[in-house]
Amino acid sequence: MLIGCLSPGETRLPGGTYKLQPSSDGSVLDEWQEIEVTHPKGRQKLLAHVLNTSTKTNLTVLDPSTLATLAVCTYEGGRASLTGPAASSDIPSELPIAILQLTSWPSPSIERGLSGGLRITTLGDQRVITNGVTALAEIEVQANRSYFIRLPGHATTIKVTPAQQP
Repeated sequence: MLIGCLSPGETRLPGGTYKLQPSSDGSVLDEWQEIEVTHPKGRQKLLAHVLNTSTKTNLTVLDPSTLATLAVCTYEGGRASLTGPAASSDIPSELPIAILQLTSWPSPSIERGLSGGLRITTLGDQRVITNGVTALAEIEVQANRSYFIRLPGHATTIKVTPAQQP
């Protein structure tokens, strides 16, 4: 009846949807990360705290110079929420957690969440998410748990590196 509507915990990607996978599928994490986003409008640096337990994933994004909270993304009990000053109706609540999962959750878990024409290909330290035709995300795991993410359709790159707690 409601064709095109998303279920809780799903986010739309070009060519299909991704359903968030259980927090228990990912590694237990409690770490700080520096994030550098480069896009056509410039460069932005952020600081993030990632907490993943067997029941909950929490991603807190901060301004690195003031340590002001910009956004808090939470996934628990099959529901995602996005709050804070940077939260807007343009960013689906599930998207930040989806990016975290697509980057660092095990490939078999990600495969279970992909639908439509979406596919994941993993080769060594690289994984590519495609819609069957075009690469949506190219992810490279680098030394010391760093990630380099290319979003070709948005001319955007994201570099994620471990950081010390501020």
